[in-house]
Amino acid sequence: MSDNPHDKRIAAFVSSSDRSRTVLVLMILASILAFMAFWNSADFSWLDARLRIAKVAAAMDDGAPAENLRRSNPILCQRAEAYLKARHWTAKDAEQHYDLLMKLKVDHVLAVRVPLLGIIFDINDLSLFAGITFVVLLLWFRFALMRELSNLRSCLDGARGQRSMEEMRAIYELLAMRQVLTVPPLPGEPREWFWNEIPKVMYALPLVVQSAILIYDIASFTKGSSVSDVNTIRGYVLGSVCWVIAAMLTVDSYRLVGATERRWEEAGEELVRV
Repeated sequence: MSDNPHDKRIAAFVSSSDRSRTVLVLMILASILAFMAFWNSADFSWLDARLRIAKVAAAMDDGAPAENLRRSNPILCQRAEAYLKARHWTAKDAEQHYDLLMKLKVDHVLAVRVPLLGIIFDINDLSLFAGITFVVLLLWFRFALMRELSNLRSCLDGARGQRSMEEMRAIYELLAMRQVLTVPPLPGEPREWFWNEIPKVMYALPLVVQSAILIYDIASFTKGSSVSDVNTIRGYVLGSVCWVIAAMLTVDSYRLVGATERRWEEAGEELVRV
């Protein structure tokens, strides 16, 4: 690396910008994994739909109970019969399939495995553990954005008055070319609003996923409380605390992103006016 102080500033800014993107990628991955765990455990998931129809299909040859079911819910029974016919199964086959699906749900849905770490936790603790993960990542993201903004100001302000306008323009374009999610204004390149704004949606993914998990937890309170009132209420409270902290960090992250964009725009306008 050059001993020139300004070259060091540029290197520091590039490093901080790369760090922000790395944290954002981790945030997206964590959000996707948490959403997958939430979706697979919900009543509207494919797995639960398969369990419901397999359970009914398994009862089709159960004598009087099957007749009562046909009278009380003929549409569901027609679906169960169509389910068996499409697979060329008997009710016994459906019962075996139901047992396999239930084992799959217990082993891989109700017990959530954390990739790489090998840790297992109950699906009802998802709002707590996902919330803690989101808070840590958002806190890290917030500090990375703050450092990126500080380093950008240091690069641009440090070069002003010490470099010619041609050198300033070259430095600006060099820094801008290293950006991926931020779209600084460049001469001859039109800025499209959609592509400039769509990356910002990803900053809110942790908060959106945490909100979905909490809303579903509240809607399914009866199921959780039937197992343990204490654990259910504790999960709601701690998950909600994580949501509040995540919301504050998300808002502050948007503030820092906005400040960074304004600094890019100010620098671009200064170069255009000269």
